[in-house]
Amino acid sequence: MQYLRRLMESRPYLSRIPDQGLLASDPGEGGNHVQATRCSQGAYALVYVPNAKQPVTVHLDRLSGTEVLAWWYDPRTGKAAEIGRFPRSGDRTFTTPNEGPDWVLVLDDAAKGYPAPGAPPRE
Repeated sequence: MQYLRRLMESRPYLSRIPDQGLLASDPGEGGNHVQATRCSQGAYALVYVPNAKQPVTVHLDRLSGTEVLAWWYDPRTGKAAEIGRFPRSGDRTFTTPNEGPDWVLVLDDAAKGYPAPGAPPRE
């Protein structure tokens, strides 16, 4: 739970809203359910994906800016791995890493300069 808290605190939380409309793919049901949330201004999004090797497709144009910085965050260990930078247009599919369940896809407006997911916010 401490790593999940760090993730939640590493992005502004007062503007966070649920947004399943961010998902272009089927959110699934039960143990395969994908859940999405984002900043109401589109500065970032968090997408919980429950399984290893599970693809999720998102509408990148629901975010702000011109470029999206994508990360996988492991709430079991607190480690973040940068996936890459992508133009903020169209849909993009991301597939969780092979190791273990429970992943969070973090999508940032690259211009915002947020720290790595789970890192303390900058003052």
